[in-house]
Amino acid sequence: MKALTRLIVALAAMTLLSSSVLPAPVDDLDNVIFEGTVSDSTGAAINQARITAVHASTGAAASALTNSDGRYRIVVSNPGEYSLSAEIAGFVKHERPGLATVAGRTITVNFALAPAGVNEQVSVTASATPLIDTNRTVVGDTITQNEIQSLPLIDRD
Repeated sequence: MKALTRLIVALAAMTLLSSSVLPAPVDDLDNVIFEGTVSDSTGAAINQARITAVHASTGAAASALTNSDGRYRIVVSNPGEYSLSAEIAGFVKHERPGLATVAGRTITVNFALAPAGVNEQVSVTASATPLIDTNRTVVGDTITQNEIQSLPLIDRD
């Protein structure tokens, strides 16, 4: 009976340890990652806010909910121009259109939501996307067709 109890305890411990020690999936160089925080006008984290990323040319959407710290993370597989919005009941919806993305990059977008009055919506039209991603240590880039054609070749001037 003691041996069976020890076996059950050992299996339970291994299950708990293996689920908490496994590494997180490695970010793929083809994906674009949106991450950041959502807070209210006082700086307090907003839990369960819906963040939605919409690809401008295809209309494909991906969304996530913020955790108890107000953090979110959305991984999308198509680089290009995106619109990112944050919304939750009781607060004004906030939108950031025109976010240009490149494969393999992490874009940090933080939202500060104001309490809702009478059906208000805030739309920010200008945003600066950093050219250098300080959150990743992976080197990668996207090469355009024009860059490939302008490469020097032995039999081309």
